[in-house]
Amino acid sequence: MTPDEGAWVRAHALTHRVLASFGPTLALCACQYGPSGHCDADRHDQCGYRRHPEWYERRDPDTYLTDRAGNVLAEVHRAGRPCRWRCPCRCHRPDAAAERGLLFDI
Repeated sequence: MTPDEGAWVRAHALTHRVLASFGPTLALCACQYGPSGHCDADRHDQCGYRRHPEWYERRDPDTYLTDRAGNVLAEVHRAGRPCRWRCPCRCHRPDAAAERGLLFDI
C-alpha cells in the first residue's frame, strides 16, 4: 500500500475509535517505530530488546481482520519480508561493547 492509499484508508475507512487507540503509530510500520524508550533515556541495560530478544523476533501482523464489533477474526501478514520492531539503538550492535570499552580504556 502506498502512503497515499494509506492516508485514504485512515480518512475514509477507519473508525474514530481505531484512530484514537493507535494515535500517530497507525501510519508507521512496526519496523519504523524507532528506539525503545529506555534507549532514548540512556538506560540501555533496561531495553526490552536487550533483555528478551526472542520475544521481539516474533512476526507482527500488518493488520487484523475484524468483525463489526471489533473482535479479531484473523491476523493479516504481508507476503515477503517479515516486518517486526527491533530497537535500532547502536547499543545492540555486536561491536558496541568493544566501542564502550575503548572509551573507558583511555
